[in-house]
Amino acid sequence: MTLELTPISALTAPPKRTARDWARKHVAIPVLESVGVATLVAAIGTGVTALETHDYLRSHCPNQTCDPRYSSEVSRAKALSVSTDVLIGLGAAAVVTGVILLLVERRHSSRSAHILSSSAEISVQF
Repeated sequence: MTLELTPISALTAPPKRTARDWARKHVAIPVLESVGVATLVAAIGTGVTALETHDYLRSHCPNQTCDPRYSSEVSRAKALSVSTDVLIGLGAAAVVTGVILLLVERRHSSRSAHILSSSAEISVQF
């Protein structure tokens, strides 16, 4: 915590902060959130493809026993399933991290107080 005492004669109006100024300073947060959303969209794509491959194999492999000629499709379905799980985890982590950073940064930037008297200003920042 800092405490500053400034004579009124030395005071000038603080510059107005705009949303654009905040965005320029904090470009990493929207980038992180965008990457997270893009990763979740990719997870949807791999998940849909994995389900389609699984349905194809279910219709061609009775009793969950596949002919060796379907081994590449089985491997593909397993790889797509694992990829989907990994992408969901990474995408969700990126989005949640971005939201937490956004909330913490907004709360941090709004934690200051200004007290004016007839002869001085006291500014306290946490």
